[in-house]
Amino acid sequence: RRTVSEIPIGRMVEPEEVASLVLFLVSEKASAITGQTIAVEGGAGRGVNY
Repeated sequence: RRTVSEIPIGRMVEPEEVASLVLFLVSEKASAITGQTIAVEGGAGRGVNY
């Protein structure tokens, strides 16, 4: 298991941050975003191809 010190932002992602992304994606502001994989992991998966 990774430690927080290995995550580029230096902390775990909070549930509210994930919720904020979901709210954005279901809004009209995101109407042009299609077929994307968006990793909400603070950079912990850097270099990982999704």
